[in-house]
Amino acid sequence: MLLNMKSNKYKTKRIAISAMLTALCCVILSLGTILESLDLTFAAIAALIIWFVLLEFGRMTAWSIYIPTALISTLFLPSKFPALFFTFVTGWYPMLKFFITQKIKSKPILWLVKIICFNAVSLGLIFGVEFLGGALGIVFEDEFTSAWLYTMLILCNIAFLVTDILVDRLVVIYIHKIRDTLVKLKIVEKKQNTKSNDKGH
Repeated sequence: MLLNMKSNKYKTKRIAISAMLTALCCVILSLGTILESLDLTFAAIAALIIWFVLLEFGRMTAWSIYIPTALISTLFLPSKFPALFFTFVTGWYPMLKFFITQKIKSKPILWLVKIICFNAVSLGLIFGVEFLGGALGIVFEDEFTSAWLYTMLILCNIAFLVTDILVDRLVVIYIHKIRDTLVKLKIVEKKQNTKSNDKGH
Protein backbone atom coordinates (compact mmCIF):
# COMPACT_ATOMS: atom_id res chain seq x y z
CA MET A 1 0.00 0.00 0.00
CA LEU A 2 2.77 2.37 0.98
CA LEU A 3 4.71 1.50 -2.17
CA ASN A 4 1.63 2.22 -4.30
CA MET A 5 1.18 5.59 -2.63
CA LYS A 6 4.81 6.50 -3.29
CA SER A 7 4.51 5.32 -6.88
CA ASN A 8 1.34 7.35 -7.47
CA LYS A 9 2.93 10.38 -5.84
CA TYR A 10 5.97 10.07 -8.11
CA LYS A 11 3.80 9.70 -11.21
CA THR A 12 1.75 12.76 -10.24
CA LYS A 13 4.92 14.76 -9.65
CA ARG A 14 6.35 13.63 -12.98
CA ILE A 15 3.17 14.62 -14.85
CA ALA A 16 3.14 18.03 -13.19
CA ILE A 17 6.80 18.63 -14.01
CA SER A 18 6.23 17.47 -17.58
CA ALA A 19 3.34 19.91 -18.02
CA MET A 20 5.36 22.81 -16.59
CA LEU A 21 8.42 22.03 -18.70
CA THR A 22 6.30 21.67 -21.84
CA ALA A 23 4.90 25.13 -21.17
CA LEU A 24 8.42 26.44 -20.52
CA CYS A 25 9.68 25.00 -23.83
CA CYS A 26 6.82 26.71 -25.67
CA VAL A 27 7.61 30.02 -23.97
CA ILE A 28 11.29 29.71 -24.89
CA LEU A 29 10.42 28.98 -28.52
CA SER A 30 8.02 31.93 -28.55
CA LEU A 31 10.96 34.16 -27.59
CA GLY A 32 12.59 33.02 -30.80
CA THR A 33 9.68 34.52 -32.71
CA ILE A 34 10.26 37.86 -30.99
CA LEU A 35 14.06 37.89 -31.25
CA GLU A 36 14.34 36.38 -34.72
CA SER A 37 18.12 36.69 -34.87
CA LEU A 38 18.29 34.26 -31.94
CA ASP A 39 15.61 31.85 -33.11
CA LEU A 40 17.99 28.88 -33.46
CA THR A 41 19.55 29.68 -30.08
CA PHE A 42 16.18 29.46 -28.36
CA ALA A 43 15.47 26.17 -30.15
CA ALA A 44 18.74 24.84 -28.73
CA ILE A 45 17.86 26.11 -25.23
CA ALA A 46 14.51 24.33 -25.40
CA ALA A 47 16.39 21.14 -26.31
CA LEU A 48 18.46 21.49 -23.11
CA ILE A 49 15.22 21.06 -21.17
CA ILE A 50 14.65 17.79 -23.03
CA TRP A 51 18.15 16.76 -21.95
CA PHE A 52 17.30 17.52 -18.33
CA VAL A 53 14.12 15.45 -18.50
CA LEU A 54 15.93 12.59 -20.24
CA LEU A 55 18.56 12.46 -17.51
CA GLU A 56 16.08 12.62 -14.63
CA PHE A 57 12.92 10.91 -15.83
CA GLY A 58 13.88 8.80 -18.83
CA ARG A 59 13.01 8.60 -22.51
CA MET A 60 9.24 8.21 -22.18
CA THR A 61 8.89 11.44 -20.21
CA ALA A 62 11.28 13.23 -22.58
CA TRP A 63 9.14 12.19 -25.55
CA SER A 64 6.00 13.25 -23.65
CA ILE A 65 7.43 16.78 -23.47
CA TYR A 66 8.97 16.90 -26.93
CA ILE A 67 5.84 15.83 -28.83
CA PRO A 68 3.32 18.32 -27.34
CA THR A 69 5.91 21.10 -27.48
CA ALA A 70 6.53 20.40 -31.15
CA LEU A 71 2.81 20.31 -31.95
CA ILE A 72 1.79 23.36 -29.92
CA SER A 73 4.67 25.55 -31.08
CA THR A 74 4.27 24.59 -34.75
CA LEU A 75 0.53 25.18 -34.73
CA PHE A 76 0.31 28.36 -32.68
CA LEU A 77 3.55 30.35 -32.84
CA PRO A 78 3.33 33.20 -35.37
CA SER A 79 6.85 32.56 -36.65
CA LYS A 80 7.28 28.87 -37.43
CA PHE A 81 11.03 28.57 -37.93
CA PRO A 82 12.05 28.20 -34.25
CA ALA A 83 9.30 25.61 -33.80
CA LEU A 84 10.30 23.73 -36.95
CA PHE A 85 13.98 23.75 -36.01
CA PHE A 86 13.12 22.40 -32.57
CA THR A 87 10.73 19.81 -34.03
CA PHE A 88 13.00 18.46 -36.76
CA VAL A 89 16.54 19.14 -35.51
CA THR A 90 17.18 19.89 -31.84
CA GLY A 91 14.17 18.52 -29.93
CA TRP A 92 14.47 14.83 -30.76
CA TYR A 93 18.27 14.75 -30.86
CA PRO A 94 18.80 14.08 -27.11
CA MET A 95 16.85 10.82 -27.38
CA LEU A 96 18.76 9.80 -30.51
CA LYS A 97 22.12 10.66 -28.96
CA PHE A 98 21.29 8.73 -25.80
CA PHE A 99 20.16 5.67 -27.79
CA ILE A 100 23.03 5.42 -30.27
CA THR A 101 25.63 6.17 -27.59
CA GLN A 102 24.39 3.10 -25.73
CA LYS A 103 24.50 0.95 -28.89
CA ILE A 104 27.65 2.17 -30.68
CA LYS A 105 30.93 1.99 -28.77
CA SER A 106 33.25 3.09 -31.58
CA LYS A 107 33.62 6.87 -31.42
CA PRO A 108 34.39 7.37 -35.15
CA ILE A 109 31.32 5.34 -36.15
CA LEU A 110 29.25 7.12 -33.51
CA TRP A 111 30.20 10.53 -34.88
CA LEU A 112 29.56 9.34 -38.43
CA VAL A 113 26.04 8.18 -37.53
CA LYS A 114 25.28 11.43 -35.70
CA ILE A 115 26.53 13.57 -38.59
CA ILE A 116 24.56 11.56 -41.16
CA CYS A 117 21.37 11.84 -39.10
CA PHE A 118 21.87 15.56 -38.54
CA ASN A 119 22.49 16.31 -42.23
CA ALA A 120 19.54 14.18 -43.32
CA VAL A 121 17.07 16.05 -41.12
CA SER A 122 18.69 19.42 -41.89
CA LEU A 123 18.31 18.89 -45.63
CA GLY A 124 14.76 17.70 -45.09
CA LEU A 125 13.99 20.83 -43.09
CA ILE A 126 15.62 23.17 -45.62
CA PHE A 127 13.81 21.75 -48.64
CA GLY A 128 10.61 21.30 -46.66
CA VAL A 129 10.62 24.98 -45.74
CA GLU A 130 11.38 25.91 -49.36
CA PHE A 131 8.42 23.98 -50.76
CA LEU A 132 5.96 24.29 -47.87
CA GLY A 133 7.14 27.53 -46.31
CA GLY A 134 4.35 29.60 -47.82
CA ALA A 135 1.69 27.51 -46.14
CA LEU A 136 3.52 27.89 -42.81
CA GLY A 137 4.07 31.63 -43.16
CA ILE A 138 7.79 31.34 -43.97
CA VAL A 139 8.69 33.21 -47.14
CA PHE A 140 12.16 33.66 -48.65
CA GLU A 141 12.86 36.52 -51.01
CA ASP A 142 15.16 34.48 -53.24
CA GLU A 143 15.34 30.86 -54.31
CA PHE A 144 17.98 28.69 -52.72
CA THR A 145 21.26 28.59 -54.64
CA SER A 146 23.85 25.82 -54.50
CA ALA A 147 26.37 28.18 -52.89
CA TRP A 148 23.86 29.21 -50.23
CA LEU A 149 22.93 25.61 -49.53
CA TYR A 150 26.54 24.44 -49.18
CA THR A 151 27.39 27.42 -46.97
CA MET A 152 24.40 26.74 -44.71
CA LEU A 153 25.26 23.06 -44.43
CA ILE A 154 28.88 23.79 -43.52
CA LEU A 155 27.86 26.36 -40.89
CA CYS A 156 25.17 24.06 -39.51
CA ASN A 157 27.62 21.16 -39.24
CA ILE A 158 30.14 23.33 -37.41
CA ALA A 159 27.42 24.51 -35.03
CA PHE A 160 26.25 20.92 -34.58
CA LEU A 161 29.72 19.62 -33.69
CA VAL A 162 30.37 22.46 -31.25
CA THR A 163 26.92 22.09 -29.66
CA ASP A 164 27.26 18.31 -29.33
CA ILE A 165 30.59 18.63 -27.51
CA LEU A 166 29.26 21.48 -25.38
CA VAL A 167 26.20 19.46 -24.36
CA ASP A 168 28.44 16.62 -23.18
CA ARG A 169 30.31 19.09 -20.97
CA LEU A 170 27.08 20.60 -19.66
CA VAL A 171 25.73 17.14 -18.79
CA VAL A 172 28.85 16.39 -16.75
CA ILE A 173 28.60 19.77 -14.99
CA TYR A 174 24.94 19.17 -14.27
CA ILE A 175 25.48 15.69 -12.83
CA HIS A 176 28.46 16.62 -10.66
CA LYS A 177 27.68 20.23 -9.75
CA ILE A 178 24.04 21.22 -10.16
CA ARG A 179 22.17 18.01 -9.46
CA ASP A 180 23.10 17.85 -5.76
CA THR A 181 21.48 21.25 -5.26
CA LEU A 182 18.28 20.08 -6.98
CA VAL A 183 18.25 16.96 -4.80
CA LYS A 184 18.50 19.10 -1.66
CA LEU A 185 15.61 21.22 -2.92
CA LYS A 186 13.68 17.97 -3.56
CA ILE A 187 13.16 18.90 -7.20
CA VAL A 188 14.72 15.64 -8.33
CA GLU A 189 15.33 12.39 -6.48
CA LYS A 190 18.70 11.04 -5.42
CA LYS A 191 20.13 8.26 -7.57
CA GLN A 192 22.68 5.70 -6.55
CA ASN A 193 24.35 5.54 -9.96
CA THR A 194 24.51 9.29 -10.67
CA LYS A 195 28.25 9.31 -11.38
CA SER A 196 27.93 6.67 -14.03
CA ASN A 197 25.07 8.41 -15.85
CA ASP A 198 27.30 10.85 -17.68
CA LYS A 199 29.16 8.05 -19.47
CA GLY A 200 26.19 7.22 -21.62
CA HIS A 201 25.32 10.70 -22.88
